[in-house]
Amino acid sequence: MKTIFSIFLFLVANVAIAQTYNLSVDSVNITVPFSLVQNDQYYILSLDASLTNNTNDTVPSSWIRTVQYLTPGWTESVCDPELCHSAGLASSNFNFFPGITAAVRVDLYPHQTSGYGVVDLKFFKNGTASDFDEGIFIGTVDAGNNIATIEQLTDIKLFPNPAENKLMIAATSQLMPTSIEVFNVLGGQVYSSVFKEGDNLFSVDISSLMDGVYFLRMKLANGSIITRRFNKV
Repeated sequence: MKTIFSIFLFLVANVAIAQTYNLSVDSVNITVPFSLVQNDQYYILSLDASLTNNTNDTVPSSWIRTVQYLTPGWTESVCDPELCHSAGLASSNFNFFPGITAAVRVDLYPHQTSGYGVVDLKFFKNGTASDFDEGIFIGTVDAGNNIATIEQLTDIKLFPNPAENKLMIAATSQLMPTSIEVFNVLGGQVYSSVFKEGDNLFSVDISSLMDGVYFLRMKLANGSIITRRFNKV
């Protein structure tokens, strides 16, 4: 079975009531500084974004990074409009000057450890919970095939896929499932679960399922149904 390295960085898109900030992705950079052994690369995944102050005032601001999951051995770091911060810092303050578009950067380092990370990064105006901006981005690295990608999450994503023991479900705030069902190719239900409201990340234990193709049926809060296919290996 090939080894798959996955890196998942989440910036969740929401609509701010008073929009001081505008966060947009400029570019992504995936580098391999050196090769350790065959098919075992040291990857660095970087997200370069721009954060814009849409006001005429200097805005005392903060960012909060919530690591929802990070494989042991992984590290990450953040550069805000003023400083770059070492791995593990959960939040920081900065002054955001008027009319400025500043660089924001996030780096993830898997350190040759198979796994994934889930990070929620939010910029907001100090003293208010309604004036903020976020976004969602997912990057993956397939070390066995030397493939690395990054994308913006716009709906629902299953990972890793194929999955061996655990399947993760990531969803935007608008598409969070309230319940799921898993069906085999014959249409038989083999798993079901109900999720609590407010979660963007879900874990499904598929270790007891036989290898093969399955279909995940998700019911959303608005009553609509979404189906996704995944492979169990």
